[in-house]
Amino acid sequence: MSDNNKAFLGLLLGAAVGVTVGLLMAPESGERSRKKLKKASRKLADSLVTKAEEAVEAGNGRVSELRAKLRQFV
Repeated sequence: MSDNNKAFLGLLLGAAVGVTVGLLMAPESGERSRKKLKKASRKLADSLVTKAEEAVEAGNGRVSELRAKLRQFV
């Protein structure tokens, strides 16, 4: 995993923790806070899935490049 990906995932994790703490400390009803937390969790999960898919695609591209180089070498 590249440093950029690690930094991005760290940023997302920090944001998730911040949102969670903010929602739990907010002076709203429990039901409303849970709805907001659920929405934020879904958004974070979608973002992580997208980032993971991008990483897999990048990895697959790199594997294809290495295979091509190996075939040229052999």
